[in-house]
Amino acid sequence: MKLLFMRFWLIHGSALLFLFTSQPTVAQITPDATLPINSRVRQQNNVNLIEGGTTAGTNLFHSFETFSIPTGGVAFFNNALNIQNIISRVTGKSISNIDGTIRALGAANLFLINPNGIVFSQNAKLDIGGSFLASTANAIEFGNQGFFSASNPEAPLPLLTINPSALFFNSSATAPIEVNSVAPSRLDPSSTSTANGLRVPDGQNLSLVGGDININGGGLFAFGGRVELGGFRSAGTVNLNGNGSNLSLSFPDGVERSDVSLINNANVNVRGQDAGSIAINARNLNLANQSRILAGIAEGLGSAKSIAGNIDINAQAAVNVQNESLIDNRVQEKAIGQSGDININTGSLFLGNNGNLNASTRGIGNAGNITINAKDTVSVDGVGSIIPSAVSSDAEATAVGKAGNISITTGSLSLTNGGVILSFSGSGDGGNITVNARDTVSFDGVGINGNGDPVRSGVFSGIVLPEAVGKGGDISITTGSLTVRNGAAFSARTFGKGDAGNITINARDAVLFDGVGRRGPSGAFTIVRETAVGNGGDINITTNALTVRNNAELNASSSGQGSAGDIKVDSNFIRLENQAGILATTESGNGGNITLGIQDFLLLRRGSQISTSAGTAALGGNGGNININAPNGFLLAVKNENSDISANAFEGSGGKVQIQAFGIFNIEQRSREDLVRRIGKDDPRELNAQNLQSNDITAISQENAALSGQVNIITPEVDLSSALVELPDDISDRSNLIAQGCPANQGNKFTITGRGGLPPLPTEALRSDRTATVEWVTQGERGRGGERERGGERERGGITNLSGSKLPNQMVAATGWVINNKGEVTLIASAPTIHTNNFLSTPACPNQAPVSQD
Repeated sequence: MKLLFMRFWLIHGSALLFLFTSQPTVAQITPDATLPINSRVRQQNNVNLIEGGTTAGTNLFHSFETFSIPTGGVAFFNNALNIQNIISRVTGKSISNIDGTIRALGAANLFLINPNGIVFSQNAKLDIGGSFLASTANAIEFGNQGFFSASNPEAPLPLLTINPSALFFNSSATAPIEVNSVAPSRLDPSSTSTANGLRVPDGQNLSLVGGDININGGGLFAFGGRVELGGFRSAGTVNLNGNGSNLSLSFPDGVERSDVSLINNANVNVRGQDAGSIAINARNLNLANQSRILAGIAEGLGSAKSIAGNIDINAQAAVNVQNESLIDNRVQEKAIGQSGDININTGSLFLGNNGNLNASTRGIGNAGNITINAKDTVSVDGVGSIIPSAVSSDAEATAVGKAGNISITTGSLSLTNGGVILSFSGSGDGGNITVNARDTVSFDGVGINGNGDPVRSGVFSGIVLPEAVGKGGDISITTGSLTVRNGAAFSARTFGKGDAGNITINARDAVLFDGVGRRGPSGAFTIVRETAVGNGGDINITTNALTVRNNAELNASSSGQGSAGDIKVDSNFIRLENQAGILATTESGNGGNITLGIQDFLLLRRGSQISTSAGTAALGGNGGNININAPNGFLLAVKNENSDISANAFEGSGGKVQIQAFGIFNIEQRSREDLVRRIGKDDPRELNAQNLQSNDITAISQENAALSGQVNIITPEVDLSSALVELPDDISDRSNLIAQGCPANQGNKFTITGRGGLPPLPTEALRSDRTATVEWVTQGERGRGGERERGGERERGGITNLSGSKLPNQMVAATGWVINNKGEVTLIASAPTIHTNNFLSTPACPNQAPVSQD
């Protein structure tokens, strides 16, 4: 019986051995002999069974001369189930090329370090129960107990029973990590798609730390867990924080980092039930060719308590997101929970050709916030096939929630060719957008998408659906100078039930709005659209110089059921040129108010408008008020260019226009009667100052003369025009009025004429009886209060106070001066006619005849 039993096992054992050894693969996992208990590798068909190793508490250590997995191969760590961390190193000089599966038992975390480099090829897969960390570090540190070193494996190895605490790099030529894996795994948590690439169990961590990290068409998946990517170039230490599988990395400041790149449909995805997060530390982060970084609540998942994790990016030099690539943190459709945030700290940020940063909600919950800190520049440029390059935080049409806030701090911000920053809501409140740019903010142009539709560059917030209930978000810009050109715009609008947001601009130097594009004029707009029920937002601008030109607008208007917003500008200079406008008009409600605080001047040219008019032929409403406050400045217009200031109403009351200025030129107040007389008809639809070529100020009711508003103009009681001289139309040769100099050898003299003045012409002598000498007052001659005695008269400050004279009751500005019969200078209100025929004629040079004065 025993013989038969042995024969049975010999026959069948040979068969089993044949099964295990048929189609052999080349052994590419080779243990070394550096551990107290060395690793062992047994090859069973395409499986490399890894056993042995040194155990310390719940840590299991493996050490290999080489570690690569061929296509279709399996590296199977046959660990005990109580092991928490499997820590493996490669001590040889070859790269780890993994094109098969890495497998471990239980819930163990797996660490793999190879200072020579690691490549995960297209068929690479993970089949482990815990987290996974791959690194080209030289060693793993365990607190103050020592290192598990791949570069110096002969070092004494203490019993390392604690969790790993850091990755140690001792070279400035850190090897790269490359991920090309597209190997399929099971469905994602929402059961909507297959994860193709390296995947850890849901809720676990996947970390890659080395030199350059290149993900080329591959995928990294940790649904509901965490993905960390770190490029590390210099010698130093990257700390491992947390316990068990909840590890996170801390990169030291001031240490040079390497690049992280995602190209050709590369994908990093942590969307799940909640809490999924992504962290990237690099010198440069580059996303191109439809690559994606995705976090949030997956479709159909989540609960009222679910909160997605954040996407945190720290790039020392630059972040570039191009060619329809995306960084996205989103509550997806039919999901419940709060979207996470996107936080970027970098030198510069560039989004191009539908490169997008997006924190949004399509489900039940609020969108996340976006915070960008870029030391140098933020640039958003161009339109992809359909969607523009954008920084956006939206509550989309299918959502029940609020849009998030966007905050950008940078040196300069540039939005071009349809690039946008936006926070829209189709359900609740829009988010706020805040920009702090140390130097400049520039918005320029309109891009064209794949459908041929124009997309204007700019910053936009608002409520986008008629059925939505909520307030539009506010827009705030603080910068050195702001330029908005060629159809670019600010816009805080509402189509729904709620007020539009406000726009606030603080520009240290200048603000320019210029031109039009295919979507309309450049400008700042806080508008209530036709379908909306709400009030327009306010526009507030503080700057040194504001220019609005070439059809550009500041517009706080309403065409829906609500009043227009207010516009307030504080500036030294304001220029409105070539049909530019400052408008707070409304179709049915009341016009908004416009307040302009001006230090130097307000210039209106070529059909420019300042208007708070209200109502149409069918709808009522009162005109708003206009307050122009320039007590030391001027209001200027050019004759017959049809630039107007109006606070009219159609059926309601006209508003109030109040102007305080030092001088007002070429623009006049017009009453309703003036308009009727000048236009030639009393048709309310025609009673508009724009129908006149003149420059006009009006505050009338077009329908009802009794409801006309008020125009108050306050200027100093000085007729500035009396001191102006109309220049001649002809330009003549004045060279004959310049005396020719004497020849160098004839009669040259230097004559001191004193303080009595000069003759009218250089060929005339100064007549002694017309000479007025004005004495200087020296400090030594002053008495108390700066007075002194002179010829029986009192003088103060060098100006003669004639005895017996009295000041008039009302002061009048002086416009000229004369010399009285005592030879004294007297200021007068109008200049007298001066006759010069009594001046003597003397030769200009010796041997020359006198010049005739006739």
